[in-house]
Parts: sequence; C-alpha cells; structure tokens
Amino acid sequence: VVEPADSPIRVSGVIDLVANDGGRTVIRDIKSAARAPHEYEARDSGQLSMYAMLHQLESGTLPDAVALDYIIAEPKARAPIYKVSLESTRTAEDVAVTVARLNNAIAATRAGVFVANGVGTWACSPKWCRYWPSCPYVSKARIAARKD
Repeated sequence: VVEPADSPIRVSGVIDLVANDGGRTVIRDIKSAARAPHEYEARDSGQLSMYAMLHQLESGTLPDAVALDYIIAEPKARAPIYKVSLESTRTAEDVAVTVARLNNAIAATRAGVFVANGVGTWACSPKWCRYWPSCPYVSKARIAARKD
C-alpha cells in the first residue's frame, strides 16, 4: 500500500514480476489471450503505468522498462501456443498523469458522477457489468439482442 504525492488516496496492487534483466529493472505483467495483442498495448497500458508508479513509490526509482508478456493460444487456428512480449517505458510525466487520472476518478465518484464504459469494451457487456441490462448508455436493441 502506497500513497502517491499530490493525492489523498492509498493504492495497493500486486505486480506479477519485477525482473532484473541484464542489470535493468523490468516490471513484467503476464497475460493469456486467444489472439496476439496490438503492438501499442504496452505503450498505452494504464495498468503498467500504475505498476511503475507503485514501484517508484516503494523503491524511489522508476523501472527501466515495463512489459506485457502474452501467452497466446489460438484455439480456432489450431496453432501451437506461443509467447509475445511487448516492452515500453514510463517517465515521471506518465506517473503524474496516472496520479491525475486517479484523482479525477476519486473526485467524480465523490460527486456521484459515474462515467459509462465505452460501448464495445469488455467492461460494457452483460458478462462483466451487473448494470448492463438496465444501463441507460446501452441501446435497448443491443440488450434485446443479447438475451436471445
């Protein structure tokens, strides 16, 4: 549990692996997927930014790199299982942006503002959102189509 500067919150998380890779500190997050990820996944990952922030707050330094290690099993292609690694870096500015996003989410929640997830994202689905059937941000036609 850490407390970011310029934020009234405490953050906790579990990093999959902090590796010493040839003298470099690399935070690795291990994922499994049915298809290869896009090349920008590590660069744009908020989760990796959060891990870099946690590492900095615990150790005093940012990691040299952050990485997503995917184990890919494409069942329809009947291809062998393979690994894809995507590496990126995080800067002090990235950490500041992460803290600003956290503070914004806290302020919105305290004000009773709950922003809807984007349609088509994994979080906006009946599997992951318990409010999906009654959500005013999901069209009734989509709801009806999913009940069939």
